[in-house]
Amino acid sequence: MSPSVATPWGAIAQAECIVRDENGRITDCTPTAESILDTPYGRLVPQYTTDDTRRTRPLSVVFHPDGNLKSLPLEVQTLIPTPAGAVPAELLTFHPGGALKRVFPTNGKLSGFWSAADEFALAPVVRFETPLGRLEMKIINLAFHPGGQLHSLTLWPGDTIDVETPAGPVTTRVGVSFFEDGRLSSVEPIAPLTVATPIGPLPAFDPDPVGMSGDANSLAFTPDGQVAALAIVGCEIEVRCPGAAPRLFAPMRTLNLCEDDGSPGIMALRLSFAGNCVRLGADPESTFDLAACTFTVRPLPLDLPVMTLPCA
Repeated sequence: MSPSVATPWGAIAQAECIVRDENGRITDCTPTAESILDTPYGRLVPQYTTDDTRRTRPLSVVFHPDGNLKSLPLEVQTLIPTPAGAVPAELLTFHPGGALKRVFPTNGKLSGFWSAADEFALAPVVRFETPLGRLEMKIINLAFHPGGQLHSLTLWPGDTIDVETPAGPVTTRVGVSFFEDGRLSSVEPIAPLTVATPIGPLPAFDPDPVGMSGDANSLAFTPDGQVAALAIVGCEIEVRCPGAAPRLFAPMRTLNLCEDDGSPGIMALRLSFAGNCVRLGADPESTFDLAACTFTVRPLPLDLPVMTLPCA
C-alpha cells in the first residue's frame, strides 16, 4: 500500500508520485484514495479520481517548503468560506503561511476533448463582495492578499465588467486587481482609453494581454490614483535628453511563423512610472528622468519594424 503524507490538516492516504526536494521535504504527491482534511475552510477531500474527458488524472497536492499546503485540488466542487463570501471551488491555493491565496470554481483540463467553452458552461455563477460592490458572475478565480483582502478577480475570455477608475469608467476584460486597502490597482481596458500621464495623454490599450490572471493588468495605478504603468499601440514616443542622441520608442508588428494564417499582430509598448522617472519598454537602460528629458508623442507610423516570434 502506498504511504500516507502528513499535512497540517491531516494525512493524505495512499499517496503516489511523491516528490522531495534536496532536503528530503515532500514538495508534492498524488492521492489515490479518499482522504479527509480538517481545515479552516471545512472538511476537504483532495482529488483522487479521474474521468474520461475533463479530469483525466488526479492533480498533485503541492506543499510550500514550510510544510503548509500550496495547491489543493478537490475531489468535488465544494463551497469554501472566503473573505469575499462563500465560493464554490475545485482548486485552492495558499500563501506560505497558510492563508487562502486563490479559489478556482472549476478546474478542468483543457484538451482536444474538452474546450474552454465546455468548462465555461460548467462554471457556476458566483456571488461575492469586492471593493466595487457585490458582484454576481462567472469567474475563473478570486485571489486574496495574505491578510485576506481581495487581491484580484479573473474573468472568463469574452466577459467584461465596467469599473470606475481614477481615469474614468473603463470597460474591463481579463481582470481587475486591488491594493490591500481596497483601492483599485489595475484594469485591462477592452478598447483604447486616453489617460493622463507625466509625459502627456496616452491611449492605454494592449491588444494581446499576456496571461490569464487579473493580478497585474496593463493599466495600473498608484494608491493615490496616478497612472503607474500602461501599454500603448497607437503612438510612438521620441525622447531627447541632454548630451544624448534622440531615441524613438514604438510598438512593433509581430509575425508568428507558427500561425496557420500568418496574420501579423502588434506588440504593445509598455511604460512604467516610478518617482521622477519613466521606463519605456522592458530594458532598464531605457529609463529616463522626467525633468531632464523631453518627450514627444506622435501618431503611430505605418512602417513599424517587424519582430518574428518563435513557436510556442
